Amino acid sequence: MRLFSRSLKGEAFEWYISQEMKQWPSWKALAKDFIERFGYNVEFIPDRYSLKRIKQKSWESYREYAYRWRK
Repeated sequence: MRLFSRSLKGEAFEWYISQEMKQWPSWKALAKDFIERFGYNVEFIPDRYSLKRIKQKSWESYREYAYRWRK
């Protein structure tokens, strides 16, 4: 589990070092807590249908829209 901390940066690293190591009796317990905390950050790979549904907002410039579409 100590090697895991070397792969973390920013908020994830701060979260990890602020935790009590005793709360995780196993790697699985640590992984579960980590995913619960940072699961929203998982990369989403859109398919062509979800890309087609992205529409330009009325207040959005074309550049902002194109950036959001590429993201």
